[in-house]
Amino acid sequence: MNKPIHLNTEDYIASLIVRARQAQNIASGYSQEKVDELVTAIVWNIVKDGP
Repeated sequence: MNKPIHLNTEDYIASLIVRARQAQNIASGYSQEKVDELVTAIVWNIVKDGP
């Protein structure tokens, strides 16, 4: 049987913000072509198996 997971909401959101800022820091140096490539890969991964 699965145990319920108890999350501290504030800590969880703070950790997401830290991760988002780290990702933003990395991506800020990407060219538009690199961003386009990443977006294409993300979309393909989402839709490749169909509905």
